[in-house]
Amino acid sequence: MYKIVVIIFLSLAVFSCNSTKNKSAASIENKKAEQQFENTAERDAKLIKDGIDFYASGSEPNWTLIIDFDRSLALLSILGDNNLSFKIIDNKDNHIENLTFELEDHDLRMEAKEIGCNNSMSGEGFPYSISFDLNGKIYTGCGKYLGENVGINSLDIRIFNKWKLDELKGVNFDKDNAPYFTINKKTKRIGGFSSCNNFGGQATLVGNTLKFGPFMMTKKYCGHDSVEQKFMSAMAKTQSYYISDDKLVFLDGGGNELMSFLEDSK
Repeated sequence: MYKIVVIIFLSLAVFSCNSTKNKSAASIENKKAEQQFENTAERDAKLIKDGIDFYASGSEPNWTLIIDFDRSLALLSILGDNNLSFKIIDNKDNHIENLTFELEDHDLRMEAKEIGCNNSMSGEGFPYSISFDLNGKIYTGCGKYLGENVGINSLDIRIFNKWKLDELKGVNFDKDNAPYFTINKKTKRIGGFSSCNNFGGQATLVGNTLKFGPFMMTKKYCGHDSVEQKFMSAMAKTQSYYISDDKLVFLDGGGNELMSFLEDSK
């Protein structure tokens, strides 16, 4: 059984390296994002065909976990280390939250929570947040049951660029003094300029959903009915985003466009 699972994993590695098809980008996705979707869909189809039921991955270092419930086997591959094949010894109705693994000379304990998660390297969205302790070292990442409709769009890593306001619905403003912001990829904190004050706060990113706040701001008076007030109000209403043709668009909870940004190279 070990050889079977290793072959499955190696075939996945070969597939991942050679999947380079290109198609036209969807209306709200760039070609890179669509190619990522193609690779993901084909990867999942290959794993399902090989009998794999659950897939998880993470980074720093890169690792992959695939689970075959029918064979009660799991294969863990960590970059720079040997592949490890574990037997599932306590399978409670194929629930990923309740699995126990066993392998001589190794101790693997895993925790899975049904919380939206996206891979920090690829941006792929998953419904489960995964962490596991292997011989006292903690690894984190994301996972999903194969064949299910995840319902979480992938994060577009361009969100971490610097963006300058291009359009705010119903508001005229000086483009030379336009609001701008950046989101720190590691801390997920936002910092920027409102057209009058500097501001900062927390950004919550899960796939293409995006929420901000609370914000902290400097104290300069900006006048009544200012651009700052309308910009910060739109920021507070933001629930999701997409990037198309190098333009970033923020949407409210009803999918209505609030404002758009262009990448600021300064």
